[in-house]
Amino acid sequence: MVHYSTFRRFLAVLCGLALTATALWAGGEEEGGGAAAAADKTVIRFDSWMWGESDFKAPVQSVVDEYMRLNPTIDIRMEASGWAETRNKLMTRAAAGDSVDVMMLDSDWPYQLGIAGALADLNQLAPQDYLADNYQASLQTNTVDGKLFAVPNAVNSHGWWTNRGLLERNGLTVPVTWDDVYANAVKLKENDIYGMHNWQMCGDNLGMVLWSFWNFGVFPMSPEALANEETGFDSPELHAMYGFMRKMAEIDAFAATCGDGRQALYFEEVPYLTDSGNTLPLGRNTNPDLLGGDKIFDVFSVERFPVVEAGMDPVIPVIDHTLAIWAGSQVKEESWALVQYFAGSEYAAENYVKMTGSIVPPQTLAQKRLDNEYNNDIHRGFLENSYPFLQVMPYNPNWHATGKLIIDSWQASVLTDEPIEDIIKTAEKGLQSVLF
Repeated sequence: MVHYSTFRRFLAVLCGLALTATALWAGGEEEGGGAAAAADKTVIRFDSWMWGESDFKAPVQSVVDEYMRLNPTIDIRMEASGWAETRNKLMTRAAAGDSVDVMMLDSDWPYQLGIAGALADLNQLAPQDYLADNYQASLQTNTVDGKLFAVPNAVNSHGWWTNRGLLERNGLTVPVTWDDVYANAVKLKENDIYGMHNWQMCGDNLGMVLWSFWNFGVFPMSPEALANEETGFDSPELHAMYGFMRKMAEIDAFAATCGDGRQALYFEEVPYLTDSGNTLPLGRNTNPDLLGGDKIFDVFSVERFPVVEAGMDPVIPVIDHTLAIWAGSQVKEESWALVQYFAGSEYAAENYVKMTGSIVPPQTLAQKRLDNEYNNDIHRGFLENSYPFLQVMPYNPNWHATGKLIIDSWQASVLTDEPIEDIIKTAEKGLQSVLF
């Protein structure tokens, strides 16, 4: 049984709470804060795998904070998973009809999400002058059936990182051809230094290893080959490539054949590494005694990829970090404004892209930085030795299945003594089965 006096005290407390809440709400109205102000803000959900990594979280957050300062009616809510989990997570959420508004992508993720109907066509949102100022191979790589599914937020395709000092201390020069790479490897092994790296030679991420195939003249699953119901794989050039790999393996010239081979470069165990601009911050953090601060610019340069014959141009696959917008987003225009700021503003160039070691996507903005930030042998090397030779990545619906077959065959040429002819025949048969 509830006593009347107790009930009266309860009502008094309840009324007091109601009056307090009303006062707080009114105060919020007067000062532009509180619940009313929060309700006026446009929420943009942003999934960035880089925001989830300790080396890159602060630069990403810096751009997000500055954008919200400049746009006080925008509330950006960040999410992140590890790089390896992000693609599958976004695919699952999109299939369920509940995704984030803006997503940072990598590798073939825009293609996979785009053909699944999960991404908005950015041709309908982006100003044409902004797109015209980007690297066209980057945009074409992320375009399917005329729909642009992502734009680069950092031009991040691979370069041939080189430790010139290490070569010079061993009486060697920067290789121009694959024959030069082998000759250097023979000499380097005399001093217990590796002659090359193949740190992505496992798994199914074909985009990470196409640089090797392309610069031996092998173009698996090119549009031209597929149009003729050919794989573009089994060729004299591929036999020559695998023969080279076998020769290098026989003298134990590889610093890595799987996993992360960056460490070998950072500690001068190998003179070259094929990698994006990410080696700049990662190298600094991993071996600060040798590479900390500006010291890294005295150690490394980005040179041209080796080719079959001197005088040939290298061929570089597009592998950019990109930004996309969910097709189901209710705030597409606001999301695009964030994307363009994140990828193409002076603030982002200075406080985010610079910290990742990459090049800012708008070419006019990159050119403005050539006299200062990019005036070194790494950034200038990317701009002069890699990005003029970018080529569209030939994604297709069977990308991962075929990638696994190709990478496994490459690995077999290095790690086994199986006849190269047999390795290639087995992979070719598997590719034809998957593709046709």
